[in-house]
Amino acid sequence: MTRRRWLAVLGFSGSAALLGAVLLRLDWVVFWSALQRLNAAPLVLAAAAVVGGLGVRGVRWRLITVRERGRGPDFVRATCIGYLGNVVFPLRAGEVLRILAVNRLAAVSIARAMTGAVADRALDALMLGVLLISVLVVHSPETVAANGVPVTLFLLAAAGVAVVAFAVWGQRWKDLIGRRLARVPDRWRDRILRWYAEAVSVVSMFHHPGRFAVIAALTALAAALDYLVIWSVLLAFDWRLPLMAAITVGVFLNLGMLLPAAPGYIGIYQVACIFALGLYGIADSEAVAYSVVLQLLIIGVLAVTGGAALLSSGLRLAPGRAAEATAPRPQPRA
Repeated sequence: MTRRRWLAVLGFSGSAALLGAVLLRLDWVVFWSALQRLNAAPLVLAAAAVVGGLGVRGVRWRLITVRERGRGPDFVRATCIGYLGNVVFPLRAGEVLRILAVNRLAAVSIARAMTGAVADRALDALMLGVLLISVLVVHSPETVAANGVPVTLFLLAAAGVAVVAFAVWGQRWKDLIGRRLARVPDRWRDRILRWYAEAVSVVSMFHHPGRFAVIAALTALAAALDYLVIWSVLLAFDWRLPLMAAITVGVFLNLGMLLPAAPGYIGIYQVACIFALGLYGIADSEAVAYSVVLQLLIIGVLAVTGGAALLSSGLRLAPGRAAEATAPRPQPRA
């Protein structure tokens, strides 16, 4: 069995174990009572925020990856396809799908699309780190005083320094890397150097202050829309909780999604919401009801937007056909 299949089995097993543990402790009377009190109006706002977040992330990815303005819709469609893939397939296969989709739709090379996708995700990780610090400050000040914030800040600073160093000196390091790869077979050396050149080109996008400011603003807006989704669903349950509750739920969910899980992150949603909302006095069974509504709403919106993107693009949701995406194509535009 391949490593990928082992991880998939681990993900399914982990999700099943978490879901089983949740169901064993679930008070069905409290669960159904919470659902019966649900107010549908805030869910409309939550659904709109999910759609808005997809659009913002697609535009940001385009700004990071290419200079031309005409391909924004292609990046948005690829983003919708990728997010749908993440809830349909295990191991975040949607990340591969969105790269292959933008390669097909916008004629962006695989190397450039992948480098842009990595930078795109790095910005989300940076925002998550900042919000994690805020959660630690509010809920665990003793941990913060000991090592929570210093460690997180160190990791964020180290990542930032690495990106800046690559942006400034990446082009100069190309010759050094070429010499280091002198004994590597020509086919692999040429591929590595080509990918490295694409990475340097993508990072060079951040040299322009105006573009960098727009990308930073879109990152903040994408995060705000994510937490608006969570906050709106909290309002649907008529819980008078502070905004920090939505941030706490979002941070717990994002950290949980780093673990191998079944498609749709079944079990991860439930456990993350139990722990996060438990900090605000919400009973476990009510938190499970909240997690189910939040999860179904997001999956439903992603199914509609991703399905529409697939239909309009003529692509298929099949990550196993990745080999086809690397077949020769017309020369991609940078």
